[in-house]
Amino acid sequence: MIAPAKLRPVLVLQDIPQGRIPEFTALKLIRLSKLSASDRDVIRAMQDPSFVPLCRASVVYGLRAQNAVELNSIIRVHESALVTGPVGRLDARELADVDRLVPALLQIDLTCEVRRQVMERWEALAHQQASEQP
Repeated sequence: MIAPAKLRPVLVLQDIPQGRIPEFTALKLIRLSKLSASDRDVIRAMQDPSFVPLCRASVVYGLRAQNAVELNSIIRVHESALVTGPVGRLDARELADVDRLVPALLQIDLTCEVRRQVMERWEALAHQQASEQP
């Protein structure tokens, strides 16, 4: 039996698959035209932390309509299901919004990781300054 399928755009969150199964972590995109006008306005104004609108322009990344990244929709996509290569990359604002909102939305505590990175950087700077002194 063959199951019907539909191509859906996704935001792939990694460059190479992780683990033993060749899958990518991704977020689904939602076409804003499928939503009510009031919901589109809320998403475009960044008033719903579950969505990041893609580009303020109406169309981007080869998509036929404006889309938003749906942050509640983390999925795994097998590499064989990806029918094209990357068609674009998030701009700096979009990437910053995803980076900021995903951990907050999923209630991921990044305190330890941030502390570790700050300490590593501080130690590297201290080592560099010590090696530069006569």
